[in-house]
Amino acid sequence: MPTSIKERAGASTSASALCPQNHRTGHAEKHQRQGCGEKIGDLMRGTEIFKFLHLHRADEIMVTLFMQVNDHRWLIACSSVCKYWEKIIQENSLWRNQCTQLWSDKVSVPYCIQSLYDSGRSKEAFVASLRDSTRTFMMATELSAISFFFRFKRVAGKYWTEKDPFWNRNEPLRIRFGEDGVVTGFPWDNLEMKWHFVDEAGVCCSESGSYIRVAINGRCVPTFKISRHSNWGFILQNIWVVYLSFPIARLGDEPAISDSELDTVLEDERWGEAIDYNRGAPMP
Repeated sequence: MPTSIKERAGASTSASALCPQNHRTGHAEKHQRQGCGEKIGDLMRGTEIFKFLHLHRADEIMVTLFMQVNDHRWLIACSSVCKYWEKIIQENSLWRNQCTQLWSDKVSVPYCIQSLYDSGRSKEAFVASLRDSTRTFMMATELSAISFFFRFKRVAGKYWTEKDPFWNRNEPLRIRFGEDGVVTGFPWDNLEMKWHFVDEAGVCCSESGSYIRVAINGRCVPTFKISRHSNWGFILQNIWVVYLSFPIARLGDEPAISDSELDTVLEDERWGEAIDYNRGAPMP
């Protein structure tokens, strides 16, 4: 049935009445969307700031965690996990901590290595100290700076062990190898001792070496070999005598410096020298 003009007018009026509301609603939704967009933008900017702060804090956290690592080999392994860990593990504070732990029970860390540590190059100092710990040659200046603890080995015989304060449960003798080539510190009269470096074959060296030849009243005794203790101290020994750069433990207290353990370091040639010496033959 055809609609009347009035009905059409009413419908038009009703539609017109609704249009402004729809229009207002559309504007509100638009503003709401704009507001949400601004909030999301703020959140995104906040997230970026948080990420920045978090990453900065993450470095500190990672360093603190790696500080708990006692084994440097584990640290080195971790450095290959990713570039971020590699960067963190280069931190000087980590290697200062490693040096402190490693050196805590050591008796010998060269001054040049300590200087690296003091100048903020702790990783270099750590690596250099590990390498140096196996060094068995000494410079004359280094040797002369040490006051060695002395004792005879049991195989030297009762005559000598009875004269040795160490075997009488007294403080061991302290002996020095002077830069002038003179050995001092023995209390026995008419004893003149001189020293010099030699190579493994007994050929004289000038400023450094891994072997030492000592002459007593002009006659050379069997060669002394230089080795290292686990505490990084130096050990000088031949068949009958041992000098230590660190305090001597009582017999039986430290198996590593017992006569039997020390003798394992000596080559067969050193035993041959002892036989030749007892026969009156000169040292090579």
